[in-house]
Order: sequence, then structure tokens, then C-alpha cells
Amino acid sequence: MFLRMIRYQLLQMVHRREFKVSFGIVMGCCLFFNLYYVVSYWGWDNQLIPPAHFFFMGYLPTEFHFSEIIILIMPVIVSMVFATSAVDDRRLGLPALLYTRSSAKHYASAKLTTGFLGTFFVFFAPLCIGLLLHVLGFPLEGDRSFDNQSLFGWFARSLDGMAYRYTDSHDFPGLFYLSPYLYDLFYAFLYSLFAGVASVFAGGISLFVRKSKLLVLAPFFLFTILLNWLEMIVETVATSRGKALTVHLSYRHYVMAGAFHPLDTWHPFWYVFVLMTVLIYVGTSLARLKQSKDFLD
Repeated sequence: MFLRMIRYQLLQMVHRREFKVSFGIVMGCCLFFNLYYVVSYWGWDNQLIPPAHFFFMGYLPTEFHFSEIIILIMPVIVSMVFATSAVDDRRLGLPALLYTRSSAKHYASAKLTTGFLGTFFVFFAPLCIGLLLHVLGFPLEGDRSFDNQSLFGWFARSLDGMAYRYTDSHDFPGLFYLSPYLYDLFYAFLYSLFAGVASVFAGGISLFVRKSKLLVLAPFFLFTILLNWLEMIVETVATSRGKALTVHLSYRHYVMAGAFHPLDTWHPFWYVFVLMTVLIYVGTSLARLKQSKDFLD
């Protein structure tokens, strides 16, 4: 019964206008920035053009960053892909009909699962296509040198040539040197995974929303603002006490390729998984709470 409900929700999702618009927005951003970089480097000497992997998700140092746009649209997209479908279902009276063929538990679980899968796809597929287009547009492979002119010149190799350390800090420099394209795919996966988890959070909230879809869009957006606000407050309080402290509480510091953090920054990578655990717990807890009422509003 649960698999049938998943199948029904998947079919419902792919035919929804919100899903198509969400995919179009993310895909459009990828295509636009690919064209932007091609035009920007048109006519340059081949020795001066960076290889394709430097353009991925906008971590090439420029005045115009894809990463800024993709992070900005995340709070809206994660709620728009499928989370708002519960509001439409309630307007049409579908839950009561679906319970006769399944159960409230299967309905809620399928909603959250489908939202996760759909949101992951909406981000991961365009990012992979964008990476492929960068490879086609910038086919020359540049050297991964350690000088200060290269993007990852911050990474320094240890004496034995096998391990890596930080001169300035980025996550997973060893993976970058093993394969920069694998590094990019890892961050495409991580970013899409976080977006999918955020959709579970939004989906749990949507089960309690009766009419306005804006109430589904708002919570994760406010959660993002809260993390940024806490980050600013902690640093301000530390400065007022005569301590130079930098903390990374926003998820944007962890899910973007090439994200920079000084060595004295509070930046444990496990923190992003704590955030995902919190989002999943809140979303699933709300779903269980709604199940106890059998969704009979």
C-alpha cells in the first residue's frame, strides 16, 4: 500500500506546475551561468582560461556568483516542488478519499518521501547537466598548481606527496586533487541532499496549513534567516568581549563547493548533518502528530 501511495504521489508531483517551474528555475540558472562564463572568457588565451571544474557552482572568484543565486532560491524551491501539494489536496478533499485505500500514515510518509526525492532531483539533475556543459564549453584541463594564482593554490601538499594540509581552509582538498570533477559531483550531491531534507521539514509543516501556501514557504526561509542572525549575534558578542571569533552556523558555508573558512573559524563539517537531522526530526514529528488526528480537519 505504501509503494502504491508513493507511485500516486510521484505521478501527482511530475504533473504539478510547481514542480515544472522549480526545475525550470534551477535549470535556467545553470544554463544562464554557463552562457555567462562562456561569453566572459570568449577570445581569451587558452592558457589563461580556467578548466571546467573551476566554474562549477560559481566558486571561481568573480564578481558574479552562481553560488549566491542558488543559495538564495533554495528556501523557495524546497517548499514549492511538492510541499504545497498537501494544501491543494485538502482543498479538493483528497485525503479522506485516499485514506479509504491506504492510511493516514502512508499518506504522510509518501508526501514527505516524494517531496524529498523530487527536490533532490530538481537540484541534482540541473547541477550535473551544468557541470557537463562546463566541460563542453571549457574542455582544456588546466594544471592544479600550488601557486597563489590558482584557485586552489591555498592547498599545499605534504612532503610525502600523498597527504594534504590546509594553508587556508577549504573542505576536502584531498578529494579535489584526487578528482576535481568528483569533488564537484560530491558537492552537487550534498547540496541536493540538504535541499531534499529541507523539503521534508516544509512538508511536515504543510500538513497543518489549510489555505495559504505562503505559510508553507515561510518556515524554512525564517529558519535560514535565524541561522544567519545567530551567526551574526555570536560574532558580535565575542567582539564586544575583545575576542575575534568567526562561527559558521548557516548551511551555506558547508554545502557549496570551494567554500572558504579561515583556520580560526568554528567550522566542524559534522554540523551540517546536525542541521539535517533537526530538519528531518521536526518534519517527521509534525507528520506523526498530524497522523494521530487522521488528517480529519
